[in-house]
Amino acid sequence: MEATELVTELALKECRLQIYPLGSLLVAMYGEGKTRGKCSELLVQATINQAIAALVFDAESQRCKPYLKAFLLTSYEKMREQASGGVQPDLNLQIIKSISVPLPPVDEQEEISQLLAEQFQQIGQQQAAVEFALKQSAAQRQNILKAAFSGQLVPQDPSDEPAAVLLERIRAERAAAGTGNGKRGRKTRALS
Repeated sequence: MEATELVTELALKECRLQIYPLGSLLVAMYGEGKTRGKCSELLVQATINQAIAALVFDAESQRCKPYLKAFLLTSYEKMREQASGGVQPDLNLQIIKSISVPLPPVDEQEEISQLLAEQFQQIGQQQAAVEFALKQSAAQRQNILKAAFSGQLVPQDPSDEPAAVLLERIRAERAAAGTGNGKRGRKTRALS
């Protein structure tokens, strides 16, 4: 994976940008819509701006990261409620630092993280199955419509006239009755 935007070495020095290691957790502090409170994990080394809080894990705390990430993901709504400010409420580092995280023993954290990962995988599989079923349903709907319009859904009476002849007869009847060209559209009303 590669970054889509890069900063220069000069920008790193002059702006005193910190590079965060792969695997750091990020929490968005600003943003309208769904952005504020979202959590993600860095898949590349990167620098961030002031709108993001970064959680960096040392070697000893790496085992806690999956649990903490799951906790932050499930705390999205609660974090958003803690935002403060006027027109666009924001989170800040003080709010992020004050989040209480229930920390069971590391073995339990790992078991919880494993169970969650399995459930997320099952959810992903179910979403894929639903998307596939929806595509199949749409294709089947098109097949049924095609069969209906070509007269393949019910046995055809040989004495029935073809659809093209029926449509032409309807157009002719409308034209004779003076109802226009047979095209559908909005009717106009005279203003009184």
